[in-house]
Amino acid sequence: MVSETDIAAKKPQFEGEETDEDEDDGEPADETPIEVPGGEAQITKEVTDNTLSAHNARVELVKTKSTMRYELKTIRTTIKKYKVNITKMTTDLTKD
Repeated sequence: MVSETDIAAKKPQFEGEETDEDEDDGEPADETPIEVPGGEAQITKEVTDNTLSAHNARVELVKTKSTMRYELKTIRTTIKKYKVNITKMTTDLTKD
């Protein structure tokens, strides 16, 4: 005895027609990507490292001309203070 669902599910075949059980009509079958052990972790690490290095490079570029002038002025002031202290110390030592 043949059930009604078997009859409804079967498609009539004509001579020379290939059976196509694939329902997507000519589209390639979905293939699951091959997972590489540690692949996702390696990609995440590389992205994190590259993002960090790019961020650090941007931070260095943000130093503007005025910031560099301020740093140079601070260095000059510090050197002048050291010179004054050195001369004061040498005069004190020569007196003794």
